[in-house]
Amino acid sequence: MSQHYVAEQRSQYLVALLDGHVVGGAGIAPFLHYREIAELKKLFLLPSSQGLGIGKALTQACLVFAQEQGYQQCYLDTLSSMQSAIGLYEKLGFTHLKQPLAGTLHSGCDVWMLKIL
Repeated sequence: MSQHYVAEQRSQYLVALLDGHVVGGAGIAPFLHYREIAELKKLFLLPSSQGLGIGKALTQACLVFAQEQGYQQCYLDTLSSMQSAIGLYEKLGFTHLKQPLAGTLHSGCDVWMLKIL
């Protein structure tokens, strides 16, 4: 997956290692036709690695990369059942949107958030 992100301009995928094992990851990529908007993608953590600050570190690293790439905003979509992730996003300054941005491909998601970078 990281190779796909490297091939796509202004994109990156990070993985988190703990004791030599992959325990999480997160990516940043352009959001469709919006040159100024990045999308936070595929944030995941193994259950055993949750609560250690790894998700926060991954997300913050993605946001720094997005700023360095000239993005002005970061968009994400997720599920309302992902309360821990939503809490993290809120703490990092993401605000809720009433509807997805035009062009969102994940029709199963019911939470949409945006952060000004």
